[in-house]
Amino acid sequence: MEAVRVWKDAHDCDHDAGGRSRKLKTFASAEAGEYSREISNGVRLHTSKCPVWVLDTPSNTESGSEQVTYASHDVVRSHEHLNFSRVQDVNAQAVSKCTVKSVDFHSASELVCTGGLDNRVDIFRVNLDSNINEKLQSLWLGIPVVQAEFSKFRNSDRIVVCGKDTMFFGNLERNSLEQALMNGMRSGGTFVQSPDSQFIGVIGTSRLGLICQKSRSCVITLRSDSQIRTAAFDVNGNNILGCTEDGLLHSWDIRMRRCLNSASGFDAVKSICLSADGKKIITGAADGLVRVFSRESINWSSANCRNTEQYAIKTLTSLCTEITTLKASAANDLIAVASSYRRNSFRLIHLSSLTVINNWPTQSTPLHYVSSAAFNQAGTLLAIANARGHVLAYEISSKLVGSDKKSIGH
Repeated sequence: MEAVRVWKDAHDCDHDAGGRSRKLKTFASAEAGEYSREISNGVRLHTSKCPVWVLDTPSNTESGSEQVTYASHDVVRSHEHLNFSRVQDVNAQAVSKCTVKSVDFHSASELVCTGGLDNRVDIFRVNLDSNINEKLQSLWLGIPVVQAEFSKFRNSDRIVVCGKDTMFFGNLERNSLEQALMNGMRSGGTFVQSPDSQFIGVIGTSRLGLICQKSRSCVITLRSDSQIRTAAFDVNGNNILGCTEDGLLHSWDIRMRRCLNSASGFDAVKSICLSADGKKIITGAADGLVRVFSRESINWSSANCRNTEQYAIKTLTSLCTEITTLKASAANDLIAVASSYRRNSFRLIHLSSLTVINNWPTQSTPLHYVSSAAFNQAGTLLAIANARGHVLAYEISSKLVGSDKKSIGH
């Protein structure tokens, strides 16, 4: 049975659409909602329950609310009832004087780490009850921070910090830094962590170095004929997908330590991420186009034919400058897309319906030049870092619940 399109977004275009003319958006104002929180062992954690707008059955919504629509026996999660309410900035107590290049949430608590061109990493605790975000500590590196994330290794109290050609592991309990053994690997300052927390892939040259989180040293080197621009781990942690400057998409097998498949048709790709189930590949290009591919439809036999064009199930044309941020949230099926080359260039994509959220951000949302973005584990909080040194925070809720709550801001 052919899938029935449920939503129509005037700001998108299908792959086979004749034109790609860009259109101005008119944004509607949003109401605010509530999301659930709990306190456990003295540390405030997000509840493991999904927000009401991502539950899989209509029976989980309140009586009288709009029912979830089904298409081809798959649940289509409604994005039309999402509300974004501004709360206190993550780093309100310590606003950076430089661009904040990276922001990340801890996977098991409400800790947030930020890093930027001021050569330090700051740790904050987000508290929506008191609306006061406390700064806990800082780690000084002495070099500009390109990317900083909490280590996914056993929900540890460590952070991974990367600058140009240098990587550090920070111990928050001891407030100390340990430099990783790169074994000759050069890095542009970006990395990706495997879902199983075993490896960190260092990006920046024609080699992709895998740093073991246990030994904190480079143990595997994966090679390419061209410089690797971006990479992402598969959901099983055994494979890495990466795009190179020669327009190829490579699939490396970590266990075999070699490239299994390559496909052409990925020219100008600057960012890549995968859906939570690993079935969709999302790419961001230098011209601002965001394409969604079905992994099963990738033509892996096209590596030797550079004129091959891969079929994208959706092409989104909301932005017109290079995509520098592409972050997925498994909890609410959203993709954050941003470009740091143009003011207020930020959009949210609802992956199930392949549409752009059209009610936020509004024209008055003070995003400035977005340098990074991150979702918390529950998908109820969005942090956006910018060139002003601020890390904005927005609470994501549903209008179906608590619709009488007033919005805190834009």
